[in-house]
Amino acid sequence: MTLQATADTIADSLRAAPLVHAEESGLRVKGKLHWLHVAANDSYTWYCVHAKRGMEAIAAQANLPQRLGVLIHDCWAPYWQLDGPHVLCNAHLLRELLYDQELTAERWLARMSELLLRANELCEAARHKNIVLGDVD
Repeated sequence: MTLQATADTIADSLRAAPLVHAEESGLRVKGKLHWLHVAANDSYTWYCVHAKRGMEAIAAQANLPQRLGVLIHDCWAPYWQLDGPHVLCNAHLLRELLYDQELTAERWLARMSELLLRANELCEAARHKNIVLGDVD
């Protein structure tokens, strides 16, 4: 049984998606460090294990370089080499703000975190209101 048709559907769907989140994590393959590259949205997830972490691996999976929508990521430098619109992942931003706050004790970092969390709450409330009222397609 082949899964090629399923893989093609996932890849095509992510390329055409309005938003795609990208992430990479290290893992061991036969005792050697490799990278699990992930491209995902609310409906599909693409996994690619590659020996490299940079543009070579990103190009090998072809989903991200050919995407049409916004790329959401953690500000990792190779992602910025991809054409198209980008936004930064709030979960990653919150981790960076917390780390910097622990190092520096700067008050503005905590206020920025609170602002991001409050903005998320307001967005969730607005989405819920639209769903309840039936205003969402």
